[in-house]
Amino acid sequence: MTFLSPKTGLSQVKGLPSVQGAVLLFDGDCGTVRAVIDSRLVTHYKTAADSLLGAQCLARAGSRHLVVLGAGAVAGTLARAYDAAFPDIERISIWSRRPWQRARQAASPTIRSPSSRTAAAHLDLMMASYVVGAVNA
Repeated sequence: MTFLSPKTGLSQVKGLPSVQGAVLLFDGDCGTVRAVIDSRLVTHYKTAADSLLGAQCLARAGSRHLVVLGAGAVAGTLARAYDAAFPDIERISIWSRRPWQRARQAASPTIRSPSSRTAAAHLDLMMASYVVGAVNA
């Protein structure tokens, strides 16, 4: 998996995703490569599955309002996954600090919140759809 910074990386200039990668599927019998899968698809579903597992273990029973912090590429997949896995959810709010990401989410069946503080005022369940920081080991 590689990452090119949206500010300085070539992917921004060429209109490509900032995160690039591939997942290899190997044959169980002989070990040869059977498929190369674009990692964006796997990342969306794996991130949603990981998040749902945590929420199913930690969320209050009967949670009705989900707030997703961040409106990046994975936010829509996360919102749909939570909507399917938590039948009591009545409202999903997606917050983003970037106006263009808020506009992109306008087509989805969610309620946008003007600020993270407003969104958090009445939430039952919250998750972040972005990496807040990284530490070099």
